[in-house]
Amino acid sequence: MITLDILDDDVPAKSLVSAEDIEFKIVDTLDELEQSYNLIYKAYVTRGYVKPHHSEMRIGIYNLLPDTRTFIAKKDDLVIMTLTLIPDSPLGLPMDEIYNIEMDFLRYHGRKAAELSGLAVHEDLSGKGMFIFLALVKLVYFHARSAGIDDFCIAVHPKHESFYENVLLFEHLGDEKLYSCVRNSPALGKRLNLHTFEKRLSRRNRHLYRFVCEQEHPFSQTISKNIVIDEALSCFLRKGWPMEKIRQFYHLPDKRLYC
Repeated sequence: MITLDILDDDVPAKSLVSAEDIEFKIVDTLDELEQSYNLIYKAYVTRGYVKPHHSEMRIGIYNLLPDTRTFIAKKDDLVIMTLTLIPDSPLGLPMDEIYNIEMDFLRYHGRKAAELSGLAVHEDLSGKGMFIFLALVKLVYFHARSAGIDDFCIAVHPKHESFYENVLLFEHLGDEKLYSCVRNSPALGKRLNLHTFEKRLSRRNRHLYRFVCEQEHPFSQTISKNIVIDEALSCFLRKGWPMEKIRQFYHLPDKRLYC
């Protein structure tokens, strides 16, 4: 379990200093893609969110959209943490399944939202877990700002509500509902206004603010397109997926299509 002690405002900033042996980046190889989706799959199976599947990957139609980005932390060649950012599009967002009214309210007011999804951590990760998570969030945050995102939205299990509210300052978006894509597990809708985030964080936790908003991130990669679109087909074929399933990913607007 990840402890939140490192985020206390009394913790000195040096506790959040970068780990030199960790690389933070956007997925841009097939191997990273497979590792990321396998990491999510294992985490979801362990928690009972999905049934075991021969592909051993958790991937949906939203992962194939051109603006979707999967962010990872790597140690050597091993993906140890992953988090996916799905900007809103004509297809909508995964959480529209249960929070369509709330998401349409944001759209009506001209907000460009993006859903954070697919957070998973390698089972052997310990000690630096919280730092790695915050560094990954920092990377996603700066990418989202450059992409013109106004709000982060999440559907989170109620047991994690206090973390997202007290540490990352997410606010209420929607009441608790059962989410079919994770086998009817309970979920809460949360929203983070990126335009007010820095000011609120600076008042709440000055050390975390400096780390997330001021310190330079060791990241210079630029990805102009979603690598998944180019690599997913060969990945699916190698896993033995039937062509009908592959055609579904590329052509059918089934928002709940997951392997």
